[in-house]
Amino acid sequence: MSEALSPEATEVADFLLSEESYITFGLGKLNFTLAGFRVDTQGYREIGHKIRQGAIEVRPVESAPGSSVAAVYTGLLDRLSVPAGLDLHTPRRRRIKDQSMVVHEVTHALVDFHRFTTTGALDEACAYVAGQLYAMSLGDLQSSSRPRDNAIFTASRTIVQQRRMKFVPGAVLMASDSDVAALAAAVRGHTQAYPDADVRRTGDGVHGGLIDPWYMPRN
Repeated sequence: MSEALSPEATEVADFLLSEESYITFGLGKLNFTLAGFRVDTQGYREIGHKIRQGAIEVRPVESAPGSSVAAVYTGLLDRLSVPAGLDLHTPRRRRIKDQSMVVHEVTHALVDFHRFTTTGALDEACAYVAGQLYAMSLGDLQSSSRPRDNAIFTASRTIVQQRRMKFVPGAVLMASDSDVAALAAAVRGHTQAYPDADVRRTGDGVHGGLIDPWYMPRN
């Protein structure tokens, strides 16, 4: 018998596994490949299952919901840290921004789950595109008043817009593409947040919980 989930774990899992129409619409747009890593809607649901199984720990941290550093996924610990009291369902102004923040971090969890090898910059690029695509699909966008953060958000927004990713699923984004390279460069430029952007790393997988045979790791 697994331990009871934290309120934050329940909130994130319920979001990823939601049947609410606007949430399923936004998550349903997450279908693309970046630098060889495939993002698909079912993957986000799989992470929801892993959270419910206790294979991924979700714990609260004290930070403001909606801020660019409000959540973080730590691969070696299979841990997602989110703001205490995070509310992804009650209608309010920052709801979509908080949801897209969670989408960003869960994309890192997917990279870890699939034991995919990539650089920090491309891992972040994938997560930023996913978060931006989710937000823009629901009529919002990710942005920041901080220049280095906003440079990354702007570069990810450019990709979503130019590739018409809201309307054409299955975009294939290559590391050598100029728009992807610009996003990766913006990540590298934020050295305070991403000091190891060019280091290659491989996820070690998500340990514990049940394994669904229809959704096996890919490289």
